[in-house]
Amino acid sequence: MSLLQVNFPNIGTFNLNDFWHPIYRPLNLLPQSPELIDTRFMLYTRHNQLDAITIKQGNNANQTTTIKSSHFDGNKPTKFIIHGFLDNTYLGKWMTKLKDELIRREDCNVFLVDWMNGNSFPYTLATANTRVVGPVIALFINELKKISGLHASNVHLIGHSLGAHIAGYAGQQLNGTVGRITGLDPAGPYFDGINDPNVKLDPTDAQFVDAIHTNAKPLIPMFGFGMYETSGHLDFYPNGGVTQPGCIIQKFTSIITDGMLDQARKLCACDHLRAIDYYLASMSYPGIKPVGHQCSDYDAYRSGKCQSCGSNGDNCAIMGVDAIQLAKHKSQTQGKRYFLTTGADYPYFNKS
Repeated sequence: MSLLQVNFPNIGTFNLNDFWHPIYRPLNLLPQSPELIDTRFMLYTRHNQLDAITIKQGNNANQTTTIKSSHFDGNKPTKFIIHGFLDNTYLGKWMTKLKDELIRREDCNVFLVDWMNGNSFPYTLATANTRVVGPVIALFINELKKISGLHASNVHLIGHSLGAHIAGYAGQQLNGTVGRITGLDPAGPYFDGINDPNVKLDPTDAQFVDAIHTNAKPLIPMFGFGMYETSGHLDFYPNGGVTQPGCIIQKFTSIITDGMLDQARKLCACDHLRAIDYYLASMSYPGIKPVGHQCSDYDAYRSGKCQSCGSNGDNCAIMGVDAIQLAKHKSQTQGKRYFLTTGADYPYFNKS
């Protein structure tokens, strides 16, 4: 170990020169140790939907014993929900809501990934720590494969903000064999503008990668936390992907409806969090069809130039949980942007 490099067994070697960029990542820090970050995996199934079985990283013998005595079933789809900066499984009620919707939708295993010991200020250090959390998740998935026969193709990683890039690092460690990664407004600061695909979530990280962009404006002075660059095989930009309708009002009214903690979150990051709301709505509200139209940019979409789905429907895609329907056509959709308009309030989309 040196001031310029750290090595963590089974995780990787990290150098200060890695991912450095004079404009987009001018201050590059070394990540903290896996032991200090202390990533935890909280397992839920239909047999224990309310009471998590918590599995800590590290000792494989203890992991094996805990997994074997749990309700985990390697033959069922397995989901990982990963939070971002300053979030965790206690404050992030969205993680519990998403877990419940996933289990309601299908009989599956759901892990909430908590890395709260490594995601606080400064943001530059949290960014560095994502590079450790991703491989830790990959190691855990490999352990599940050994114990239960789980196939990586049956794994779906869902990450918000920095969590989206963590999902990308995990998928990269598994050589892109993970079935699906969903990025919910992948973090922009320290990622947007860097051309190296190893730095951030990209299409090679899983068999199918979809992303929803909702807050792609500059961090300074506009408090934008998301990225505008495409991240996957299928990228959606509701309302242009920069700001979302209803957020200005909700930033100040949520204190009444959601309490102080959620109000503080929405006051700072309502547009950034809206990607989560859209994904939840795509599962929980019957009959909605959040259809995105492929278009060169949002102005062209708003002017009506891209409203047709085409004779074969090739110019449209459904945003959210059903985006996977276009997995077979990912070579045709990669690098393109899909735009749609939403309402200001839940459930945001029109019924079909």
